[in-house]
Order: sequence, then C-alpha cells, then structure tokens
Amino acid sequence: MKKITKETLAKYNGLNEETENKIYLAVNGLVFDVTSGSQFYGPGAPYGVFAGKDATYGLANNKVEINKDEAEELSESQKKTAKEWQTLFEGKYELVGELIN
Repeated sequence: MKKITKETLAKYNGLNEETENKIYLAVNGLVFDVTSGSQFYGPGAPYGVFAGKDATYGLANNKVEINKDEAEELSESQKKTAKEWQTLFEGKYELVGELIN
C-alpha cells in the first residue's frame, strides 16, 4: 500500500493544480480519494475542512473540525463511530494509501 505523509496529504485539498485538484482525506490511517464526492468534501462544501487532512477525530465526534491535539485518545464509542465512517468510505471511494507520520 502506498505510504502518504501528512504533508503530501495536505496537497490533495481540491485546490492544487499539481495534484489535478484531487481531494483526499484520511480516516483511521487510511487515505481515500473522495474527489467524486467534491460536493461534500471540496472547497466550500459542508465537509470541506477535511480535504487534505486526517478526518478521524471530526468523523468520530460527528463534528466538522480537525483535532489540534493529536495526542488525544478516542474513546471506544468514538473509535466505533470512526470505524463506521471508514467502512462507508471503503464502500464508496478508492483507497489510495496509508497515512504515515
């Protein structure tokens, strides 16, 4: 599986011609190409804040926000919610890689 750093992921925010304006986001360490869902994840879209980012925290908490404190642990309930989102993405979008630090 392709290894993708946070710096590389950030380039896939839907606004970068270098990446053909593609939109990627990560959940549970997996990176998905959500470009086909740009109406949800693109610039100015309801979940646009997740474009080019690790969306695990926000999805796990059902909030449209990114976790600023990466050391914060998710509760079991939050992990379950994040896994549900991951399953949704796996069924709908192309898995393009694994997020690494």
